[in-house]
This record gives sequence, C-alpha cells and structure tokens, in this order.
Amino acid sequence: MFLTLEKPLMKLYRYLTGPDDASFCRRVTEALQNGWELCSNPTLTFDGEHIICGQAVVKESDGGYDWEKRCRNTDRTRRQFSFLFFRRP
Repeated sequence: MFLTLEKPLMKLYRYLTGPDDASFCRRVTEALQNGWELCSNPTLTFDGEHIICGQAVVKESDGGYDWEKRCRNTDRTRRQFSFLFFRRP
C-alpha cells in the first residue's frame, strides 16, 4: 500500500462582471489565456440604463486558495459598479 501526500486539486471560481463593452471581453479573454475555463453561459442584465455582462470561469489549482490575494482589477471594478448602481438620478 502506498500513501500519497499530494494535495487535492482545488477548483477556483470567479464571476467576472462589467459593462457590455470591449474591456469586459478583454478581461474574459485574459482569464482564458491564464488557464481559466468558461463555466456555464454568460449572463446579461439591464439596470435601466446600462447592460451589464457576467461570465463565470473556473480553474483547478494545486496551490490552494490564498484568501489574502485579491484578483487584479477588483478595486477598479468595484468603483465602476458603485458608480453604475449607486449614483443619484
């Protein structure tokens, strides 16, 4: 009997969101080029003024998940969405 000390692979999940424009497409393409895979169909929603796209992506990692590591562009995206959803009429 052999014991293996290999860490099990962990599936990482990201849900990319953004305005329906070329920058969103670039972010999805960049994720695919970095080893992420599409997960389910893309989504679209309308907030009365803007079309918002969403795409889930997954990736298997043997290194686990680092809770301290933030996704690139997270702060910029959060600022964009706070502008889209919380601005006053």
